[in-house]
Amino acid sequence: RSARWDAYVVGGTLRDLMLMHETSSGLSIVPRDIDIIVVNATIADLERRFADVVVRRTRFGGLHIARSLSRSCEVHFDVWPLQQTWAFKTLGLPPEIARFPSTPFLNLDSVAVQLFPTSTDERRVYEHGFFAGLESRTIDINFALNPFPEVCAVRALIMEIGRAHV
Repeated sequence: RSARWDAYVVGGTLRDLMLMHETSSGLSIVPRDIDIIVVNATIADLERRFADVVVRRTRFGGLHIARSLSRSCEVHFDVWPLQQTWAFKTLGLPPEIARFPSTPFLNLDSVAVQLFPTSTDERRVYEHGFFAGLESRTIDINFALNPFPEVCAVRALIMEIGRAHV
């Protein structure tokens, strides 16, 4: 926020929060990390800004960041510049945040919510079938091109299995 970058929480984080439910052992389908896309920043900008908490580069070209909140609580973030997302980088699509939700493999990952709207603007939300998929409880392919379709297929199966136990 202090760098004045336009940042968006995207995909699986929002899906998991929307699907989260209480079980006898506590909450399930808790996000394993927080996925953030940053507009108007480069990977070098992000590496400099978060140098003390970067764990590694992700397979998608972003940064995996871990932040300890206490001795027993660590929060994980995957952060990357919009122009470094796979579809924009590989397919040469114009890197516009409004286009991002049309590029994830699954409909339940096809959303971007602005983290820090200006005081005069409403929070921006971009989606491509995300809310319809949640409402109809339907997992569907949003964008068939993907560098790791097998991983996405397994993720869809895990979501479906987890939903069956609700």
